[in-house]
Amino acid sequence: MKKINTPKLSEDGKTVIKCDSGFEGAVEIPEGVTTIEEFAFYGCDLITSVKIPSSVTKIGRSAFEGCTRLTSIEIQNKATKIANDAFEDCNNLKLPENWKKYPIESTAYLGFGHCGDVTADGEGFVILSDEDVKQLVALIQENEGETDVEVLDLKNKLPEIYELLDKACYDSADKASYKHILIEGFEDMDLSLNEETIDELEDEIDFDFKVDPDDYRDKDGNLDPDYFDEDGDEIPEAFEDERRTQLINRIYDYAEGLDTNKLVEFIENYYDLMDVNFDFNGDYSVKIPKEIIKMAKSE
Repeated sequence: MKKINTPKLSEDGKTVIKCDSGFEGAVEIPEGVTTIEEFAFYGCDLITSVKIPSSVTKIGRSAFEGCTRLTSIEIQNKATKIANDAFEDCNNLKLPENWKKYPIESTAYLGFGHCGDVTADGEGFVILSDEDVKQLVALIQENEGETDVEVLDLKNKLPEIYELLDKACYDSADKASYKHILIEGFEDMDLSLNEETIDELEDEIDFDFKVDPDDYRDKDGNLDPDYFDEDGDEIPEAFEDERRTQLINRIYDYAEGLDTNKLVEFIENYYDLMDVNFDFNGDYSVKIPKEIIKMAKSE
């Protein structure tokens, strides 16, 4: 007989609190549960399928993050609200037919002391059900094509959908802010500070500073004495600008391949190298996905 795993619940039996890390194979959420808490199944990489009853109305952020073997999920309530990062790094999982990821855009309003007020545009996605989309389309059409969330009073009229959009837009803005600090901060970093840490950084991103000596020879084949000593060895100080340029370009390439959490960790590890006063003040825009706006205006 196939084993069915049941996760730990709250005292009232309405919230999934935690999955046993030893769970393997199928997981079934009991009827009567209404919420799957944030990080409830985080890192449970041995589970392969999850059955969620109609009583569940909310799946929290990172609820199934890192469940790399999860390939099947059944959600019986077609109006269940799913946090945008609930299935982060579940690379083998496809969302059930009734749900879809909608691209969103958001603007983060930043405060960098050395260059005044700054904004940064970010991109992300929000997971919405067909029912969520139907309600958003109807609200836009009822208001003659208006799409501004404040004018629509979305926070009060469709609070659960607003909460999903708000969280997704915040995450998008937050990621944009970290990308901005990466660009601003590393361009101004002091490579003369803490050479040991610089070496660690270069090791982490697999950076090896290279110079072609032939680019520094005169017409007689002699090396430029401003860049090379009498033994033909590089003079490190002379190549500081070139090293900086190559290092920054490599940092950007490396960072492009990181997810948000790893990008944050990467920046925080080397924050002390950067000549920047960073403060994301939490101001960001909440917008309805363009795809849904287009639906509302085309019907």
